[in-house]
Amino acid sequence: SRNVGIPTGSTDNENTKKDSTSSVKKSKKLDTNLTTTNGNTMSIVKSDKENVVHIKNSWYVIDPEANLANTRVNMKKCIDPYAKLYQWEGYVGEVPAESIVKRNHEHNELFIYCGHGGGSCMIKDLSILKSYESCPASMLWGCSSGVLIRYGVHDPTGIIISYLNQGAPFILGNLWDVTEKDIDTLSICFINQFLSSCSVNKNCSREPGILSESSVENKSGFMMNAPRSSCKLKHAVGSAPVMYGIPMNIAK
Repeated sequence: SRNVGIPTGSTDNENTKKDSTSSVKKSKKLDTNLTTTNGNTMSIVKSDKENVVHIKNSWYVIDPEANLANTRVNMKKCIDPYAKLYQWEGYVGEVPAESIVKRNHEHNELFIYCGHGGGSCMIKDLSILKSYESCPASMLWGCSSGVLIRYGVHDPTGIIISYLNQGAPFILGNLWDVTEKDIDTLSICFINQFLSSCSVNKNCSREPGILSESSVENKSGFMMNAPRSSCKLKHAVGSAPVMYGIPMNIAK
């Protein structure tokens, strides 16, 4: 952190020390705190007891604008077994109302989005997210969903920042535009590896696995190698997805 020169013995200096000490204590209590560029401490977990994403508390949206026919078929086939197993709420080929998005974001720990961009068709104004009590860990598989926009010397903005500010422990997004077929292959491979304790082979089996009662040892941030290799365009598409936030354990 940068030290700002303040005359010794001033009240401002004492207050600064108190604020700094408070921030340090808070970050020790939660090992998953982040410090934003303006110096505020941002908690990115809902509980300080465990850094775990429980996949039973998930919801999903597939092709909400109903114009990605192949993605709709492929992703529905991939997600349906998990949705039935864990009784997820999901929307396919329709845009859920903002009230539905708010309710599901606040009451779930994982969100899977397969459509254009980062879901602006559902959340047209990012400032709306500030009214949410929390946002879940999210996979946003659309084109350029992970891009951060910088305006001059100001902090970058984007849906990624908005989600993290509202408590999402991590967000997965694409840094640039991707082809539909390859990103579907990659996302299916990643989702199966993420949701299953079974190792993913080179062909990225699309059969769902069943999690054991304990947390999977692999963490969310270290599961992208095999999915990247599943793409035909390993660099143009395989390198596009990145994960912001922190690696989390995965459990039922």
